[in-house]
Amino acid sequence: MSHPQSEPDPRYLAPYREAVRQHGPSFEALLWRSEAYQRMRFQVLMQATQPKGKALADLGAGMGGLLGYLVEQDRAPARYVGVEGLIELVEPARVAYPQAHWVVADFVRDAGLFERLVSEHGVRVMVFSGSLNTLEERTALAVLDRAWDALHDQPNAVLAFNFLTSAGRKRYEASGPANRFHGTRVFRWAQRASGRVLYRQDYLGPHDATVALYSEG
Repeated sequence: MSHPQSEPDPRYLAPYREAVRQHGPSFEALLWRSEAYQRMRFQVLMQATQPKGKALADLGAGMGGLLGYLVEQDRAPARYVGVEGLIELVEPARVAYPQAHWVVADFVRDAGLFERLVSEHGVRVMVFSGSLNTLEERTALAVLDRAWDALHDQPNAVLAFNFLTSAGRKRYEASGPANRFHGTRVFRWAQRASGRVLYRQDYLGPHDATVALYSEG
């Protein structure tokens, strides 16, 4: 469940809360570099997950941009569950996509969230698009561990996420509130978690990576 509004935001949500305060519920509040970059990452995730006809949970869904892209590409999932920590972003998303199911929750703090997504919503695909960026690497991997624990024994399940890497010439370039992860450590984590792994770093340069883990089936 989400944390009470009276509590201060954890560090990983605070940049988004401040962006919403400045820009309102808008593209700028999502802290993406550009819409073109966002669409490219969505395309790679779509290719990695093949979501059409499946039940998909979008962790850190914002205002449903991924769902809008999948609908546009005729690859919409049979069931979409948007999980977002800021109610300010969920409210316009519910208006734009009333056919979707929206959950206000903090996927870092809510230890039982992933199990509920699988058991209550039949989710077989979980996607994190940009929503790990303000976490420390260790925290992000702990979140992914819990997500994969909930998914890995489901047939034809997929866990996919993207992140900024410390590789390449841009490793020291400022990335705002986003953190860069060590790509080799993330890849090794993925290999330990699953025998079926996709790792892509070929679409926006060496500073951007997408990983997908696949269950048996």
